[in-house]
Amino acid sequence: MVDISQLFVLFAILLLVVIVGYLFVVLTGALLLARVASALTARTATVVPDERTLGDVERHLESLALERYVDAGVVRAVEPERRRPGRGPAAYARDPVDGVRIDVAIPTPRCPVVSEWFPLPERLDGRSRLEAVLRGYDVPPGDLSAFLGTEVPVRKGASGEWVVDWEPTPPEFGARTFVREGVRWVVTRHERRRESNR
Repeated sequence: MVDISQLFVLFAILLLVVIVGYLFVVLTGALLLARVASALTARTATVVPDERTLGDVERHLESLALERYVDAGVVRAVEPERRRPGRGPAAYARDPVDGVRIDVAIPTPRCPVVSEWFPLPERLDGRSRLEAVLRGYDVPPGDLSAFLGTEVPVRKGASGEWVVDWEPTPPEFGARTFVREGVRWVVTRHERRRESNR
């Protein structure tokens, strides 16, 4: 026969387990709710902490002001690359085409790179876009590495991205060129100073 005191102890242990389990569930739920509320508050806050200094903001504004004077980039890389012509799902149905990717570095503090891909022509008849670009910069088709370091004209597109103007314009002389070269010198000097301060 079971003694009543043993049943009482068993009942007390069971009650203690239920109470501890209940407290665990309530505290875990409260902690989870607090984390969700904290994350939601951080996401919807109008003021977000920023690690930038005032100097960072000033340099950013200065670079934006100087970008309007940037009119040339430098060919940084000429790489063979196979691509499927076209865009979207229809491009996956086509076979890849051999070509050349030309990367142009823009001399701004953020150093964006504009890449353009040219398909390789079937024959050298002077009608392909790649041949026109190479001919415009006096780069022989047999030595594409000679294109590295070449200065090419760039401009800001309508949507704010950099665009390369592959058709070179004849050099212009006068006050405008003098000012442009002076600004280019100031920008490169500023970049060198910034790099040496790092």
